[in-house]
Amino acid sequence: MYMKYKLLITLLFAGIWMNSSSAQFKIGQEHLGGIIVILNRTGTGGMIMQKTDFTPSGTPKMNWHDARRNVALAGSEYRLPTGREWEQIYLNNSILKINGQFWSSNDNANLKYGAWAFDFGTGKQYFENKGIRLRIRTIAFKTF
Repeated sequence: MYMKYKLLITLLFAGIWMNSSSAQFKIGQEHLGGIIVILNRTGTGGMIMQKTDFTPSGTPKMNWHDARRNVALAGSEYRLPTGREWEQIYLNNSILKINGQFWSSNDNANLKYGAWAFDFGTGKQYFENKGIRLRIRTIAFKTF
């Protein structure tokens, strides 16, 4: 009888420990200097986004060329999100509360004047002139 209770208590504590550790990270949580916007299936890694817009020169909006150049010059592991990543981030926007239009890293090799942007008002990617000034947010892949 004692062994049954000991086993039951051991399993109970093991279950509580496993559940609490698997729920450690969540979308919208601040972590590693940013906000978790995408988690992998195991919850051990994902994408971290800057908390605020990327404004290296105090400029809140940049054209696509300046955005790519300034992000690269920042020399960090952060980069512009792809269109697909913006779509994944949008799926969690009820938690993240992001609004506005942002550049993605995708351009169109056939059309040198255009690149893809993402609009959080519509939840869709759209093709925009690279000279238009839009907001910038950067992301980085991290292992937690």
